[in-house]
Amino acid sequence: TDNGPKEWTVGEGEDPATTVATLGDALNRYQPGDTIVIAKPKLVTGAIRLDPKKHKDLTIEGVVRDGKPTVLEAKDNAEFLLNANSIDGLKIRNLEFDGA
Repeated sequence: TDNGPKEWTVGEGEDPATTVATLGDALNRYQPGDTIVIAKPKLVTGAIRLDPKKHKDLTIEGVVRDGKPTVLEAKDNAEFLLNANSIDGLKIRNLEFDGA
């Protein structure tokens, strides 16, 4: 078994062992140093609260299609879309946030 950093794919992934249905699923499986790739043009999600201890060195990235980044859209009038207070080493790439 590989204990090194993993790449979790939300949506359509090549490896069933690291492909999950939701961003919440990926965050629950996350270990420091892992990357979460959102492989959908748009992901509608409830409020996401990152944990300063569990989500250290987290990278979340979208996939660029036709020059446009993945859109992370809030559902159900969420109070916030992403709470990332005090997360050391957080990197976010190719994501557009839509509070809807």
